[in-house]
Amino acid sequence: MWSGIILFCGLSLLPTNVVGVVSGWAFGFPLGLMVLALGVVGASYVSFLLCTRISGDRLIAQLERHPRSKAIHSALLHESKLKATIIVMLLRLSVVMPFAFTNLLLAASRVPFPSFITGTAIGMLPRAIATSYIGSGLYELDLSNAEDTTVFIIGVIASIVSIVVIAILSRKALERITDVSPGTE
Repeated sequence: MWSGIILFCGLSLLPTNVVGVVSGWAFGFPLGLMVLALGVVGASYVSFLLCTRISGDRLIAQLERHPRSKAIHSALLHESKLKATIIVMLLRLSVVMPFAFTNLLLAASRVPFPSFITGTAIGMLPRAIATSYIGSGLYELDLSNAEDTTVFIIGVIASIVSIVVIAILSRKALERITDVSPGTE
């Protein structure tokens, strides 16, 4: 089961949110969350290795041409492992950044692997909790029962609101860390 998640998500053939809902549905909430979390971390590992090989040194070569960008890159990702981990975590919290694109961006940026994997594991957790929780309720869902429908709709709305709030907060925190406001550089 984990090998399938690692393979399909690591090669970007299946969205992690789909795996979260299916894991919650198939295994229930606690076990489904664990399956998803381990699968996403494994898929991130595979994708990081693959994207590092594919991207080569193209991004780094581009940074060499722009001293200010190179300085920002170095300050954000290579001066402090904790800062790099926090940046990865905030990128993973964002619902705007797709899993595969984030893997490519971070691998091409040469983020230190420990920061990548730790930030990924922590940052993907809120979304993993939401999707596996939603999936865990699907086996009991009976839309003919008004109470089940109401609980389901409230759960979906609460999950969406929490993910959006986390995305907004993480974007603002990332802007504060990088000292870059929207529309500059």
